[in-house]
Formats: sequence, structure tokens, C-alpha cells
Amino acid sequence: MEVHRVRFFQYAPSAIQCIAFDEGSVPARLALGRENGNVEVWQIENCWTQSLTLHASKDECAEAILWYQGRLLSAGLSGVIVQWSLSRLCPEMEVNTYGGAVWDMARRPGADELAVACEDGCVRFFDLESDNVVFKKSYSNQGGGRCLAVAFHPSGDIMLSGGADSMIRVWNLTTGLTTHRITLDQPRQQAVLVWSLAFLRDMTIVSGDSDGRVQFWDAHHGAMIQSFHAHRGDVLSLVSNKNQDTVFASGVDCKVVKFHCIESEADRKKWINVGAVRQHSHDVRSLALLDDDSAGVLVSGGLDTQLGVYAASSFTDKTSRLFSSYPVASPVTICRREPVVSCHFDSHVDMWTLGSARGGTDISVAETGTVLPLRQQPRHVLRINTKKQNSIACSAVSPSAKWVAVSDRTGTRVFSVASSTQDEKTQQFTVSSLSETDGLNPAQCLAFVPNSNRLLIANNYGLQAAALSEGAVTSSHDVYSTDKSDCACIGLAVSPSGHCAAVAYSDCRVDIVDLKKEKLKRSTPHLPSMCSALAFLSTTTSSSTTLAIVTRAYQFFTFNFAENSLEDLSVHLKPISNARRGLGPLITCMQLNDSRLLLCSKALMAVLDLSKTPSQFQDNKIKPRKRKSSRGREEDCNGVVDDDDAAAITRDRPLTIITQYSDILACGLHDVSQLVLVERPWSEVTQRFPDALHRVRYGAT
Repeated sequence: MEVHRVRFFQYAPSAIQCIAFDEGSVPARLALGRENGNVEVWQIENCWTQSLTLHASKDECAEAILWYQGRLLSAGLSGVIVQWSLSRLCPEMEVNTYGGAVWDMARRPGADELAVACEDGCVRFFDLESDNVVFKKSYSNQGGGRCLAVAFHPSGDIMLSGGADSMIRVWNLTTGLTTHRITLDQPRQQAVLVWSLAFLRDMTIVSGDSDGRVQFWDAHHGAMIQSFHAHRGDVLSLVSNKNQDTVFASGVDCKVVKFHCIESEADRKKWINVGAVRQHSHDVRSLALLDDDSAGVLVSGGLDTQLGVYAASSFTDKTSRLFSSYPVASPVTICRREPVVSCHFDSHVDMWTLGSARGGTDISVAETGTVLPLRQQPRHVLRINTKKQNSIACSAVSPSAKWVAVSDRTGTRVFSVASSTQDEKTQQFTVSSLSETDGLNPAQCLAFVPNSNRLLIANNYGLQAAALSEGAVTSSHDVYSTDKSDCACIGLAVSPSGHCAAVAYSDCRVDIVDLKKEKLKRSTPHLPSMCSALAFLSTTTSSSTTLAIVTRAYQFFTFNFAENSLEDLSVHLKPISNARRGLGPLITCMQLNDSRLLLCSKALMAVLDLSKTPSQFQDNKIKPRKRKSSRGREEDCNGVVDDDDAAAITRDRPLTIITQYSDILACGLHDVSQLVLVERPWSEVTQRFPDALHRVRYGAT
């Protein structure tokens, strides 16, 4: 089988700006805001997997984010507070603060109030009752300059604000007046920015500033208790645990520092610098701490786009991990019939044609791993700019490569693509937008049927179909409507015959829709976790009546919707699930032949033979081997890697794991004998990062 290793898409994840835990949900979940304005929701029970992506307007950078009674709110440089809909995956409400950029926000304990630190120096309060965000009152700093940080005492009666005027203000919320104004030292004779604040139960104020200092203050008298110059750059984030005896700080110098309070002489408390962990390569812009009864979990994020996870109790014991920022829902579409691959970005879609091997090469006798000489190089043939303020949520290309569908939070647009051959080697592509797409709903997932004459649009309300013919959308109508519109659509698959579609939702269920009768056919029982990949299974003698389902917890099910039976075959993936650390969820599931499936994650591919018995999978021995990482040291590689990995698809084994490829964005079949593998090496992504703060290393020249 030929393998096209595609690396021409310049996909780049966006930096993490803010992080917040929803401690009220069971299990707990995490929300993070990215620099491009998108917000992601992560589930932490299934090895930290991304569950939802919420799309905002382009360049609406979120600087602060928080949860309140299951509601997700964010605010940023646009000066707008956004309340997000977790079912429609877009803003549900937008409220202008009329104070310029929002730098920080915090909820007042014991009250339905939100405090927002604004560019004009004011702290504005908003009422969160009745699922609304309503302006209530404003506190002015009376000194000018930006307000950069805000924090509350656990009692909810006292508030802190810090700004660009080297000052921390202590507010009595009962009287609305400041009780103390704490001025920070200015060693460089210029204003110090107070980027972050924390207010402890014992009236201790913790501040982080632009001079790299973490300082502890007595709120009763406004006097400094201790000062630590723990960072070489701005301290951007502070977080404390529930016992209020541990504080974590992060900043521009790429490290996270832990401070702990101990009892000293005469029963006086003393803060000590426990240690630091430098897991990230660039600025660490945000921290969040989940301090439950079992063990505390600290997470961090910043400019390097990755999510860092630490055990709070054993912070300095090198237990930290980094999770990839590559999306579960791939932005890449691989055409089955035409040698075309597309990838959508925030504001445009790029389309490329694949390269072709030079004639005269007999693939049947070529050695495995042979690099075939190219007759024609891959070529960028088309770019579709949406010219809209909203970022692209999803896209799809028809199997015939004649249609491109793009959707954002306002609706779905369809483009007609025409190709013409100028000479024997060059093919010219042109695109035109269809005007009859105003009635198409916003999509959370898009797919074309195999004959390319229908577009399926799936969202939290159900499934819509649009008929396509001769460069026009001839009709559109709802195929079925779901009765659970509070759940987002996270997956869509179409059977090879085009008669059925499978729609996966965030409440861990999958609906089977009959596209001919246009009604709901079956629904799967409640799955243990959210679906990550779907595939209809068919044989040469029967049509598709079985659906393969892979969950984000590496569980594998087959659902026979003719007999309404769900079979748990998770034992087939047990060798992978036992060693899935850092692999990410399985993003692709596709059928190779009557009995074999190809599964793909960010870090590996696996060929699964469904004709084998469960006992054969249990006896399948998987031995890790050593390989050199990008840092030059040897690491454990989860899975078996043979010298002839490319021949694994035809090998007679219950489960064959291939780790020859990494940093995979998408995987799919073009024709029957060609596998397209879209990679985005992390080393190429890091080259786009700005320079990190210079650090002197021992022995460096």
C-alpha cells in the first residue's frame, strides 16, 4: 500500500490565555481560552481529552474565564463579556462592559455577582441572576491607569484591585470605599504592573508584578510580610489551594513556582519557596488548581499552546505532563475518489492535490519503506477566504472534489469547485460561491454522501440535508430533529451506500438516521464516554448494518442497528489503553477490508482484525522499545515497532501497532491502495513561536 506523508499544511495551535476548573460538575471539567478567541472544554477523567471547541469571532482574545453554576463566561480585549452555549458551541450572550479591554474577572463569594477589571481603571460589577449578565455598579480607582487584576476575600466582603499604577487597593464592599492603598516598590523608577492577586482567608494578600516579585502583604495594616524575587520576568498568574497554605505562581520565565506556609517561632507564619518546575518552553500565562478531597491537580498553559498538568502535593517530584493542543475533530478532509486534501483555518480553507509516483515503479516488488520517486509534486491549488468576522467551525470536501462546505456560527456556505486541465501535467481549479445557501443551518459537523449530491449538516438540533446539482443548492430540509438539543454534535459518519448516517452527541449517545426514509432509525445505549471516531462496517456480501464506535477512553464498540445490539469489544484495544499516556484519543476509524480496521491517534496507528477471538487479543504481547525523543534522550515507545511497519496492514495479527509516524492530524484512504497521512511535526510548530525569555544555562557558550 502506498502511503502519502503530507506535511504541507501550516497548521498552528493558538496560545492558551486563561484556564478555569468547573468544580461543580461531576466529573470535573476544564475550560481554557485561546489567543484566537476559541474556548475549549476538556474532560479530565479520560486521560485529559478535549471534548468541545467553542468558536468565537476572529481575533477575540479571551483574557479571563470562569465557571458559575454550569455557565461558562469569558472576557477579553474586545471589552465584551461572553456567556457560552455548550450545546450550540458558540456565544449565547454578549454584554459590553463599556470600559475597554477586560484584563481579569472574578466571582464574588456568596453572591451572584461578577467583578471585571477594565482598561479604563474601573472595576465593574455584573449581576448573574436568571441566566443573564446585567450591569450593576462600578468602582473607580480614582487614580487613572489600567485595572489589571481583581480578587475577593473568601467572605465576599472585601475586594482587591491591582493596576498599572504600582498600587494595590483594598475595598470595603459594604461602604464602597478603599480602606488601604498599598504602593509597590519601583526599583527601576518606572511604574510596576500588578498582573495577579490572591486573597487568603487569614487576610494575607499575595501579589505578582512585572518586576518578577511574589509578595505577601498584611491586609489589616497594608504592610509587607515577605517578598520573593522568584521569577526573572512578569508574574502573570497566582493560585492558592483550599487550605490557603500553598500558593503557585507562574510568569514569563517559563516556570511555575510553589510557595508553602509553615509555622515559625512565636506561632508566626512564614512563607518559603518550595521549588520550581520548568515544563513549558515559553510564557506560562495562566494557572488553575483543582483541590478536591483526593489529591490536588494543578494545570498551566501559555504561549507554547500545550496544557501542563502537575500533582500539587508532589509538585517538585517530576510528575508533570504536557498534553498536545492538536484538535480531536481534525480540520483536514481527505477525498476518497480524487487526489485532493483540504484543511480549514480560522478564516480560510486551503486545498492541495497529492503528488503521484513516477511510472515504471513496480510497487508489488518494491521493498517496504521504499520512497517512491515523484512524477508530480503536491500542489496548492485553491484557497477559499470566508471574509467573515466569525472563525470557521468545520468544513468538508465532497468525494468528487466538486463541492466545498464551510460553516461558522451564523450558517453554512457551499462553494462550487471546477477543474480544467491546461496541459498534461497542470490542473487549474476555480471556485465560486453559491447564492442559495441562506437557509442552511450552522453546522457542528459536515459530511457529503458518497455520490456527492447531498450535504449533511449536523448540529445540536438534528440533521439537515441540502441537495446539490449543477453548481447550485436545489433544496434543503430537515431530515430529523433530536429531542435533546442541550447536547452538542461531536461526530458525523455516512455509510458507504449513502443510506444511513451516524450522529454522535456530547451526552455519550449515537443516533442512526435513515437517509432514505428521513427518520431516526436507532439510538445506541448510553456509552461510558464521549465518542471520538465512527465507521460503518460492510462486507462484500452485505450492506452496512453495523457501526464501529471508538470512545475517548479507548473503548471499542460495535452496534448492530438492525438487531439493536451493542457489543463491547474494548478488550481488543486493551494493549493500547494500558499504555495510552501521551497518545491522545483515537481520531480516525476506517475499514480496510471485511475484517480489518485502521485506527489512528496523534502518536500511533493500529490495525485491528475483528475476525480474531478475544482470547487472541489477550495473548497479543506488546513490548515497548526505546526510541530517541526530540530532546535527544531515549524514551519508552508504547507499542510494537517492526522494521517493516508499512507492511503491518497486511500482517496476520489480532492487533498491530505502528509508531513509525507521529504528530498526526488526520488519516484516510484515497482509493483502495493509497493511505494519506497528514502530519504536523511539533518541531515545525515550535519554529513559529517567538523567542522565549533568555536564560543563562550552565556550560552554554
